[in-house]
Amino acid sequence: MDDRCGEVIDMEEENIESGNLDLTIFLTYVPNMKCQLTIKAPDDRQIMVYFTEIDIKEKKGRINTCEDYLELFDGSTTYNNSVPDSDLKICGDYEPRRAYYTSGQYLTLRFTSDYRRQDTGFELLFTSFHTGVCNETKEFRCRQGQCISKSFQNDGYNQCGDNSDELITNTDMDYYAAGSVILIICIILATCYICKRRRQRGAVIKRSGNQSEIPLTSQPVSLPFQGQQPAGYPQQPTGYSHPPAGYPQQQPGYQPQSGYPPQSVYTDHMGHPQQGYVSLSGNPQPSYVQMPEKLSQPSYQPPPGYPSQPNYQPQSGYSQPGYHLVDPPPYTESPYPSAPPKQ
Repeated sequence: MDDRCGEVIDMEEENIESGNLDLTIFLTYVPNMKCQLTIKAPDDRQIMVYFTEIDIKEKKGRINTCEDYLELFDGSTTYNNSVPDSDLKICGDYEPRRAYYTSGQYLTLRFTSDYRRQDTGFELLFTSFHTGVCNETKEFRCRQGQCISKSFQNDGYNQCGDNSDELITNTDMDYYAAGSVILIICIILATCYICKRRRQRGAVIKRSGNQSEIPLTSQPVSLPFQGQQPAGYPQQPTGYSHPPAGYPQQQPGYQPQSGYPPQSVYTDHMGHPQQGYVSLSGNPQPSYVQMPEKLSQPSYQPPPGYPSQPNYQPQSGYSQPGYHLVDPPPYTESPYPSAPPKQ
């Protein structure tokens, strides 16, 4: 405002239907200020004024006693009356909780300050309107009957003066309600799905930790083909072999289980049958024969250079040429011949 003092803002020429007006662009207004500005709306229209901020110095301890003040006139000059319902002088730091409406197309503002301390000033919103029949395609009807541009609806500014242009309509409420219900249902379904996945994951982990409780079944192990060992393993010696893994231990008097090949019976060196041993396929095992009770030992010949050994008699039951038994020496009371006799 302070940069356009003495001017007239023609809303039709400047192609504006609503605008913000600040007293100054600086932090505080200047001292000894006297600034007058007139706003002109299009024909057959009026002007609404709504304060968004106000900080104009007033006398301390006195209410409605202004040192600096703003005046609103309902016309193109300051000789006109004040805008209806407005104070003659507006000051303080509390925004008026109502809007002011002109009776015609002109609004004149005048601001006055003294030489002492200054404050930040004010900021207001002005909007042109008419009270005729609203064009439903281009205009919005306020609660008090004013018609304003439809583009001002729900734009964050109070162009009606009573915030009726910022209220959500019933249709919008239905849309918001439906969207909220859908969002809540989606959240519930997502929560249930996550909980189900966690329970399944916990069950799998618990089952994995209790593997000892799972019953085990024995499976027959296939035998090596034609008695051959896998590559890299040494050959097994011939003779008795333990039953392959997977074969049950055969007990005397019981028939082998179905599905297993018959087991061969082997005898030991005494001729007794041995149960429970089978031969690997392709490796026939020869039977053992009884060993002779007496084994003849060849005469021992000492290596050359060693003294000859005395002949020992073989023990009873054994025939060992070149050996004979030697009788032990007679027993004496003292094991040491050189020891003195007992007293």
